[in-house]
Amino acid sequence: MRIYEGDVYAIFNKRFSSFALYDGKDVENFQPYQVLLRYEARKHDAMIIAGLRKWLASSHVIDEPNFSLLKEINEVGLVNLVCKVLHICKTTDDKWMAFIWDGTDVPPISIYKKPEDEEHNPLPLHFKPLPSSGDVLHTFPTVGTILRLIFDVECMPYILQLLKVRQWFKLFCVECKVHEGLWYGVFTSYSKIQDIPNVDILILERQSNYDCRSLGNLDRMPSWSFPWPSKITEMLYL
Repeated sequence: MRIYEGDVYAIFNKRFSSFALYDGKDVENFQPYQVLLRYEARKHDAMIIAGLRKWLASSHVIDEPNFSLLKEINEVGLVNLVCKVLHICKTTDDKWMAFIWDGTDVPPISIYKKPEDEEHNPLPLHFKPLPSSGDVLHTFPTVGTILRLIFDVECMPYILQLLKVRQWFKLFCVECKVHEGLWYGVFTSYSKIQDIPNVDILILERQSNYDCRSLGNLDRMPSWSFPWPSKITEMLYL
């Protein structure tokens, strides 16, 4: 354990350290949901976990942060998200990138560029190359923005152990940026990731909104489309 600028950090040494992740809720299950291969449970671990769960249930010092929808991003900066990971791959500059989605549309960005510059330096259609396999693209939802999340960290092997395609995650302190009119996210050393059960209310809300949008053709259009087509059938009598 070390202290840096007033905060306490646990240092993981890959040569001799190990870890186990347990559910923080007050339940009777003392089996970790993720462990390092060389982790060995001890006899008193269950007692320690039970004590931590009891403390967490009665503690008021840990506040649940606000989680934004992609459609609520309105400026460059840090944001907490609840998103589904659709695909993970490497970029051309050898960085890992995830395609994440929550069923909503990011707001449009104003582009300040001279028309004459477009001929010689056109705006890119994609911030980073799309997956080369058409089979991957066919699995992407047809409603909602698919945000590219760049991982700018050195501990990718451990993050890749946690990240699973087609699963939902809580993402803390993701840095939202804009490149040539396109939104993207950056996962930095200050960011955190947490997996959540499929019955979490945040997931159910996002999935319900997506299901409602998928019912009609008009609702499939981006929320920021203008002018928005009328849902009332207009009849012209001659």
